[in-house]
Amino acid sequence: FVNVTKEVTDIKSASSGVFGNFDITFLVRIQNTGSDVLRNITLEDKVSTHLGSTFIRLVPTGRPSIVSSDATTVPSLNPSFDASLDPQIFLGTDGELARLEEILVSFTVEIDPDAPSAPDELTNQVLVSGSDSNGNVIMDSSDSGDDPRTNNLGAPGDTGGNDDPTPVGAAGISISYQQVDILYDPNDEIGKHTVEMDIRVRNYGNVPLEDLQINNALLDQLGPAFVGFP
Repeated sequence: FVNVTKEVTDIKSASSGVFGNFDITFLVRIQNTGSDVLRNITLEDKVSTHLGSTFIRLVPTGRPSIVSSDATTVPSLNPSFDASLDPQIFLGTDGELARLEEILVSFTVEIDPDAPSAPDELTNQVLVSGSDSNGNVIMDSSDSGDDPRTNNLGAPGDTGGNDDPTPVGAAGISISYQQVDILYDPNDEIGKHTVEMDIRVRNYGNVPLEDLQINNALLDQLGPAFVGFP
């Protein structure tokens, strides 16, 4: 048998500098949980298919890398992998995993979580395979979490099964504040005016935000110029 898990290990503002985009780093753990040796290891991740219009690119500085491994032979990375047109992380022509040996692979993609036509829920899953000593192809779809030997109960997206896709979520909030009008009332004291301001708050991630607060210390900022609210 072979088992694989996938988890999100880092979320940060996109290195591309595009506002509202995020760099998401994944960690994939592959382990031979059977008794037979597995060879010609493949690892497929169709990120663009899973994430739809939110997928932007494979981050150039976040190409797949072997984080750690005790494999008899570490599979060769595919230099053409782009998480889209070429979803194969390994070349698939080498690699050898004996019982309980494992490989950890990390890579980073850029997403725009509120892109037009974005899926309601963003999830991602990898598919691993290898050939046993009889030539049988052994496969597994990833479970959300970090332990290939369990069902990862309580991990994000857990349903109790062992092939739960990994949720991909990013939270972002922005606020704009501008003057939209000055209202003149003949009954006001000379030199006093009512200023109308517009505040707009936007959630540009795909994670709900709760308990929002807006602090606006008008007295501290305007001093004696601030009279009060009409």
